[in-house]
Amino acid sequence: MGDKMAKRKEKAKSTPKKILDFFRVFTRSSKGVVGLSIIIFFLVVAIFAPWITPYTPLGKDPRSVFLPLSSSNCAPAWLTYLPTYLGGDPTLSETVSVIESPGTPKLKAEGGELEAAGDVENVTISESDANFKYSIDGSLATTYSSEGDGEKNVTISFYKDFDYPYSSTPGRFLGSVLLLVNGTTNELNKLDIPVTIFVYLQTENGTKLKLYPPPGYYYDRFVKYWVPSEFPFGFTSIKSSPQLVIDKPLSGPSDFDNWISSVSYAQEQQLSFCIDSQSHYIRKILVYEYRLTTTNFLSVYFPKTPGKYRFGIDITFTQDSSVQQGHETTVYLDEFGLVLYGRAFGLLGTNSDAQDLFAQLVYGTRVSLYVGFLSAALAVGIGLIVGLFAGFLGGIPDEASMRINDFMLVLPGLPLMMVLVTILGTGVDVLIIILGLLGWNGFARLVRSQVLSLKERPFVEATRAVGASNTYIIFRHMIPNVMPLVYVSLATAVPGAITAEASLSWLGFFDPNRVSWGRMLHDFEVSAVRTQWWWVVPPGLCIAALAISFILLGFALDDILNPKLRVRR
Repeated sequence: MGDKMAKRKEKAKSTPKKILDFFRVFTRSSKGVVGLSIIIFFLVVAIFAPWITPYTPLGKDPRSVFLPLSSSNCAPAWLTYLPTYLGGDPTLSETVSVIESPGTPKLKAEGGELEAAGDVENVTISESDANFKYSIDGSLATTYSSEGDGEKNVTISFYKDFDYPYSSTPGRFLGSVLLLVNGTTNELNKLDIPVTIFVYLQTENGTKLKLYPPPGYYYDRFVKYWVPSEFPFGFTSIKSSPQLVIDKPLSGPSDFDNWISSVSYAQEQQLSFCIDSQSHYIRKILVYEYRLTTTNFLSVYFPKTPGKYRFGIDITFTQDSSVQQGHETTVYLDEFGLVLYGRAFGLLGTNSDAQDLFAQLVYGTRVSLYVGFLSAALAVGIGLIVGLFAGFLGGIPDEASMRINDFMLVLPGLPLMMVLVTILGTGVDVLIIILGLLGWNGFARLVRSQVLSLKERPFVEATRAVGASNTYIIFRHMIPNVMPLVYVSLATAVPGAITAEASLSWLGFFDPNRVSWGRMLHDFEVSAVRTQWWWVVPPGLCIAALAISFILLGFALDDILNPKLRVRR
């Protein structure tokens, strides 16, 4: 008993020394150092991905995943600093937030961003605690009270002036406005003082261009009616039905089902509008109201010269002669903002879905390493078990396992994986299992040949002669002698798994909830753009660099652990 304890202590003392000796030899291999350095770099990127980029793995803003980061197919921002002869474009526009806090509309006098103009003396403007479905910070209330003084129109305008410093148009603009209209009503349940709303963008020459809404067919309690252009923002619906609530953008005159589903009823009227330059609303406004036929709608709102602009909303209260003193209407304004998305963004720009490519590249490192390590470990583990028992037991187990091995080796790998992924699913975990179950064949044959050689060695025969069991021989003699093969094969199997995942993702067999380097290549392939090299080159280089790093590491381990290749230092 004492001798065993002494041997264990001696072995425990010698293990750190052996590890240090191994690393001392390993550091003399330039291939191993380079390969390990690249692997460590990608591991650091994968681990610290949330600190490297503020965006989600899909390249979206975690604070507002339903809003785009920028325009689609943006170029990298650093291209604006390169001269044109190097491929740069100094005219590229970047994102401009016209109103920084759209959810908290306040006047400048109250510490906000908006200015008020028009018939300010006839209305009462105050901050309100009234909240909307998507807002919790209150709103700006504008109340008009009738003095019973006959017909009149009272208009109040809230606006924000801003500078547009770029000589090219933005790639897209996106705005919003939430309105709640409430007030006294007559016996027909109509507002005593109806309201007309006009949201606009004013150019430097003073022209006001309407941003919403277009004319079209709408539903009022499931009755179709036409809202002409002189009644902006559904003046008819506000006047005829103070209980109508529209809580999302209307989708178009031909899509009646969506109109109905977007309508519900409450005690007040709430309207929410999305102002999007990519929607058909802007096209209808320019074509039906301004009679413009250009396809470049952004150039109408933003000429290709820097200048001053105004984003605003006009609220007009219409009082007729029958309105008596004391009747009033209040309009609550919230989520009033406009963002001009540029044509340049971030380190690698955006894809066709306006997602950050750099974030996808960073988080794609996790998927590649995860798939590479686990599938290689599974394949090597299965190959080790099959090779050990086939070579050691021989006979029927050996013959059966090798025939199965031969059958799997002749199957075409990529088509078989495509079929299995289609049947079993495209999840990353499913892909790891498939790669592991299809990648053990070559290593199993290698282990089998090594075991066939080892079991005929004199030390194995001597161990068997003194009565050692098969289990003892396998775990004390076979496995330790094939472990160098395990280390080398594990390192060289990872590149195959990485490239297999990238190939399947490039062909469209990817996990929809994760972005890998192969999926980035697929998205580029199916997109309409072909000039954005910054989209396709970085993931391709990363796949190549990570695969080469493991190959270099495998060669270095083979040089150190293989006695036939070992060089005396």
